[in-house]
Amino acid sequence: MTKEFENLLSLFESDDADNIKLAFQLATNYKSEFEAYFGCLVEEYEEMYYFLEENTYEKPSGILTEISSLKLLRFRIIEIPKSIKVLVKLKTFDVSDNYISELPKEIGELTHLTTFNLGNNKITKLPKEIFTLKKLEYLNLNDNKLITLPVELTTLSKLTILYLERNLIEKISDKIHQLKNLHTLNLNWNQIENLPKKIVKLKNLQTLTISNNNFKVFPLEIMELDNLRTLGLDAMQIELFTNEIETLQNKYKYLKINKFTPNDYFD
Repeated sequence: MTKEFENLLSLFESDDADNIKLAFQLATNYKSEFEAYFGCLVEEYEEMYYFLEENTYEKPSGILTEISSLKLLRFRIIEIPKSIKVLVKLKTFDVSDNYISELPKEIGELTHLTTFNLGNNKITKLPKEIFTLKKLEYLNLNDNKLITLPVELTTLSKLTILYLERNLIEKISDKIHQLKNLHTLNLNWNQIENLPKKIVKLKNLQTLTISNNNFKVFPLEIMELDNLRTLGLDAMQIELFTNEIETLQNKYKYLKINKFTPNDYFD
């Protein structure tokens, strides 16, 4: 590393806006060293810097590639730029309460991500590149517009919490059993008619909520989830035999069951 490039890094590490501006002007003279050090183009780094400057309460400081936690909630963000890949060490990413309809495939390059909050956006589909987020443990997709989920999502074997409430999901993949570490699954307020039979293989599942869906009969697979502690079945149009109710109530500490339909809440 040349002395000149070390000086350039010092400018990027500065909290002073004028120093950052100067750093971007000088960076074009050190493109090869810059790309080798940061793993991205100068233009990509600059785009991400100004994106963060506009959508965070505090101006970004330090080297962007060292950022491990980022909150961008409630900034009316419409899209995440492709230059998000600059944040290679990001572990926690909260971009909830915005207007995002689609994720760039570059999101798959955030391979250190463990917590990803996308709740309350307008996402209609997930990129298949999400399967590269192998360290992901928490994924919140509540209050979006998802109709289907990519089967690649089921390869995230470290996932422990998955929130999918208030979407338009009609079917859950039979490969969901691959999420062997899952202990919380929220499927409330969707269009699901039945659960995949292999859901019984989720031996670590402790919380399952399927309220306000389109079930017509009770999903018997639930009876085989031995470690279940919380079960939400509110506002379901399902028929339960008395012995099934008693079995469930004896087996689970927390149980919400009624025979109301969603419309009953608005009468």
